Amino acid sequence: WSWPQPLDFGPYRSFRREGFVGRSWLFEEVRTWAMADVVAAGPPRAQLIEAEYGVGKSAFLAELVVTRAAGVPVVAQHFCQFDAIATLAPGRFVSSIAAQLAAALPAYRAAIEAEEAAGLRQLLEAPDNDPIGAFDQAVLAPLEAIAPPASPLLLVVDALDEALEHRPSNDKAAHVTIVSLLGQRAQRFPRWLRLLATSRTLTAVRKPVRK
Repeated sequence: WSWPQPLDFGPYRSFRREGFVGRSWLFEEVRTWAMADVVAAGPPRAQLIEAEYGVGKSAFLAELVVTRAAGVPVVAQHFCQFDAIATLAPGRFVSSIAAQLAAALPAYRAAIEAEEAAGLRQLLEAPDNDPIGAFDQAVLAPLEAIAPPASPLLLVVDALDEALEHRPSNDKAAHVTIVSLLGQRAQRFPRWLRLLATSRTLTAVRKPVRK
């Protein structure tokens, strides 16, 4: 069995980072939130940075990923782009995130590659059939079962507002977006995994992610 290939955001990150300066206060706020106590009464697992178009949300996340300016390791990343259809598809999001997690977390990789995990591998092979189920069963459940890392890790997702533009290719398929996927599952992340996302100020993003 071969792992799916993660989406390559290198060129996009480089483009967004050109001329980036400042925002040290925001990096520090992210660090304070992400590194806070991870016990049951700890901070929310999801943090949403909202700002209007052109303010620099993507540049900020690109800088955070490349330089670790917030001082918190990024275990997986995703940059939604309205003109790159694959980046808006929830199934492709799941397979890309899973592949990145496998590269960074040997225990997660071993859990998916185990002989008894054939059903989980099938979910990752065809995530478009049930992206929420694939994310729940083949990503979150195995992560919850492995030993926690020494410190919190970040999953960063940029431009959730653009993910709202996704439409299923089959009219009979349920309308799932990356926003609805994360909105239903963000609070089920293991305590050591934090979701940091950006979006324009839209209720359609804020309500499911922050609920």
